[in-house]
Amino acid sequence: MTKGPGKKIAIVENDEILAMLWKETCRAAGYEVVGIATSFSQACRLVAGTSPDVVIADFALDDDHDGLELLHRVMSEQAGLATILVTGWDLAVVQERLAYVEPGAVLTKPVMPGELLDCLATLRTGAAQDEVDAVVWAHAA
Repeated sequence: MTKGPGKKIAIVENDEILAMLWKETCRAAGYEVVGIATSFSQACRLVAGTSPDVVIADFALDDDHDGLELLHRVMSEQAGLATILVTGWDLAVVQERLAYVEPGAVLTKPVMPGELLDCLATLRTGAAQDEVDAVVWAHAA
């Protein structure tokens, strides 16, 4: 995985305003945003065609799939892919499903730009998963 600024990021978010905010936040911090997808099928094509280092995915997508299904698929197809799940859903509901897929991080909406960058920095350092969980779940509190 590419380290530091320049890391390639794919954004999967069906809210256009949030997607653009995350895109500009990442670009301003030196990351390369390879694209934005709003659905499972678009996201699969985006990841396959760009081989990003990180996928930031919303839990709720515009089709019959959700962000956890997406992350499960792309993580199985691309070794070493870092993932961030973002959700506005109740964490208790999402946490039950995390036994099936373990993203590198989970953030709850609303996600402030600084929270997103802190999360990316934590993933970038290659911190142990428990360190990532401590940072990420602290944002969810």
